[in-house]
Amino acid sequence: MAGRRAAIVANRTRRVSALIHQRVHDVTFAAATNIAERAAASMEGSKSGRLYGRHRASAPGEAPAIDMGILHGSMFVRQVGPTAYLVGTNVEYAPHLEMGTVNIAMRPFLLPAVEDERAPYQRALAAAGHGQ
Repeated sequence: MAGRRAAIVANRTRRVSALIHQRVHDVTFAAATNIAERAAASMEGSKSGRLYGRHRASAPGEAPAIDMGILHGSMFVRQVGPTAYLVGTNVEYAPHLEMGTVNIAMRPFLLPAVEDERAPYQRALAAAGHGQ
């Protein structure tokens, strides 16, 4: 009897653990996707920087302006663990825009997207843990 009860408890524990793992995975994937979309969207629209021919650049502190669309179209989400995702770009000049250089002021696009997603992600994780 005790062995059967232990087996039932173990089985339920595995099912609950798998369900929680799936919920955390789903919430984390959604957050990563939102971050990539927010980062790309921040580059859209008019900017207030200098005009270079037909291209209006972004001002320091603004997300980069879209010129040819390479950075905008390069955002990706890649799974790197069971419930871990990498959001980024493979564009070589992206870190220079995000963080700035000695010659270029910051044009952040990724970190603001992460910060904007932080509270919704935390709420979604809390809801996932409560079965909502």
